[in-house]
Amino acid sequence: MAMDLTVPQWLRDYVDLWADRLGLYPEWQPIGIKLARVVYGEELTFAVSARIAKLNKATITFSCDVEDTAEWRITVVHELLHVKHTRIDAYIRECITPQLAPGAEKVADAGYDQQMESYIESFAHILYDMWAAKEAEPERIAKVPKRK
Repeated sequence: MAMDLTVPQWLRDYVDLWADRLGLYPEWQPIGIKLARVVYGEELTFAVSARIAKLNKATITFSCDVEDTAEWRITVVHELLHVKHTRIDAYIRECITPQLAPGAEKVADAGYDQQMESYIESFAHILYDMWAAKEAEPERIAKVPKRK
C-alpha cells in the first residue's frame, strides 16, 4: 500500500508559527517541508533539517508517520532550532575546525554535534513547555477563586 507523503496542513502551520516565534521569518522564509518513509537513512529518526547558511535556505524532512501530538510538535521546534543555529554551525565547521590538527577536526566535529544535539533537544522542550504554559495561563487564572 502506498504511503501518503502529502504534508499535513497542521504541520505547515506549526512550522510557520514557530519559525516566526524564533525570529526566522522573513529571513529564512519559506522553510521547505517534506515527508519521507525513512528519514536520514534511519528508521528511528523523526526529522532532519538541511540548511544552507549563505542562501538562507532550509528544508525539514519529517517521517511520514508525523502526527499532531506534543512529541511531534517538540520535534518541529527542535528542527527549527537547528535552522536558528545554522550560522553558528557554519562558523564552527568553516572557520574553526579547519584550523585544527589533522584528526582533531573529526573529534571536534563529533563532540560539537553531540553537545549541540543535546542542547537543542533540551531547549526545544523548554520552549515548548514555556509556550504551552503561557497559552494555558488565561484558562488557569479564570479558574482561580475570586477573593471575597
